[in-house]
Amino acid sequence: MSQRSCTHADRRMFAELSAEVFADQVEMDYTDLLGGEPFTTSGVKQAASWKAQLSGYASTQHGIIGILVNLQKPNETDSAPTIATAVANITATLVSTDGKIVKNGGRLHLGLQRILAGSGEASWRISSLRAVKGWMEGDFETSALVQQSE
Repeated sequence: MSQRSCTHADRRMFAELSAEVFADQVEMDYTDLLGGEPFTTSGVKQAASWKAQLSGYASTQHGIIGILVNLQKPNETDSAPTIATAVANITATLVSTDGKIVKNGGRLHLGLQRILAGSGEASWRISSLRAVKGWMEGDFETSALVQQSE
């Protein structure tokens, strides 16, 4: 799921982010990376926010590795699980339109929600995302991402 969110964002496929990745409501927490406060928004608005934030970059690349999913196993009395959590390592390289490069890495903590489509197929969507900064290099304070979040 988080790999899809990064691939869609890097390929500027924002309609697909809201249609395939985010739950209807998403709790977002970038306080460790950008400051501010955690907030809840719709998946559609979060995809639009990422579109605005990434518009200041000529190129972005996010890499996800080491995804660990915590999923309750169904038992005789429980149906299939409808929620899960995951943690993953992430790196990002952001190249601004003026050629400045910002790199960072850390962890994503995700809440996942199982959604049943009209066809009866199930898919997992991100219902919460918390970014934890591990390291950063480059002029992040003047980057387009910080300017868009203010």
